[in-house]
Amino acid sequence: MTENNTLCAYAHQAETTNFITNNPCCLVTSDPGTGKTRSVLDAHVQWGGKTLVLAPLSILEAAWVDDIKKFQPNIKYGVAYAKNRQKVFEDQSLDMVITNFEAVNFLVKNQQLLTNFNNLVIDEFTAFKNKDAKRSKNIKTISTLFGRRVGMSGTPNTNSILDLWHPVYLIDEGKRLGERYYSYRNQVCTPQFNGFANVWIDKPGIEETVADLLKDITIRHALEDCIDLPDNIVRTVYTNLSPQVAGMYKTLAEDSVLYTQQGTINAVNAGARVKKLLQLISGGVYDENGLAQYFHQERYDLVMDLVDVRKHSLVAYNWKHERDALVQIAEKRGYTYA
Repeated sequence: MTENNTLCAYAHQAETTNFITNNPCCLVTSDPGTGKTRSVLDAHVQWGGKTLVLAPLSILEAAWVDDIKKFQPNIKYGVAYAKNRQKVFEDQSLDMVITNFEAVNFLVKNQQLLTNFNNLVIDEFTAFKNKDAKRSKNIKTISTLFGRRVGMSGTPNTNSILDLWHPVYLIDEGKRLGERYYSYRNQVCTPQFNGFANVWIDKPGIEETVADLLKDITIRHALEDCIDLPDNIVRTVYTNLSPQVAGMYKTLAEDSVLYTQQGTINAVNAGARVKKLLQLISGGVYDENGLAQYFHQERYDLVMDLVDVRKHSLVAYNWKHERDALVQIAEKRGYTYA
């Protein structure tokens, strides 16, 4: 606990903070909803120094900035997007820089910008499970520049135990799962020929074996074991409208009509205008022909990023165009749904 806390941490969160503080390289794999972000922020305050946070684009502000404002408002932070990345990383007054995964492709070419950083936090580290991906190779290059490294994920074994090798390597440089991927694969999986090529299947009980190898650097709390949490946790996650969409919203609110390249959107009365405005915020609006015109994707990406870190999710929607957009992302990401 620190003097900057505006709300007291739960017991499991304080335990997680202490674990992170005492283990320079560690994994935080507690269930979604247990407050991993808050624990890392509290640890950052105890560490001192400068921290780089890598996270999915959709939750940079929705999760990290929101929790900073709520729990550690004295942290001086900057959110680095593609348009302002250089400026934010050059700002020496910041304690923390929060950016998306693709920033590693920029940073590997500008490693001098990391000179004053001490700590690396990777939120949803399974984003780097593919060792051959460009961003995985680039983060491997820069990760050794940080004395402290923390990997976070509520669902570390997304598809196979193989998904753990590269993310863990980024944290401990191969000390526990080995320095060679193919040696690790031979130890934890069995090849099965499917008529075209070998498919590598997890060996029975291998999750427990790998967990035992990682137990000294891993802390995990199951949601049902966090008895001090309330039975129901309500969390509001915000997403911002782009200036372009905000301008469309203002025009539609004031003029009740919106002209686009696809056609005209017309609200004939106050009730219809409210409905069209709600549709616009949701990502798409139905035109005079009953066809959905899409204007922004961020809200759908955020929803599916939240789904991505949970084993099971129930997603509610108001309009068919929302369902269609969510289904499209689910299929692209390989999710099963009904």
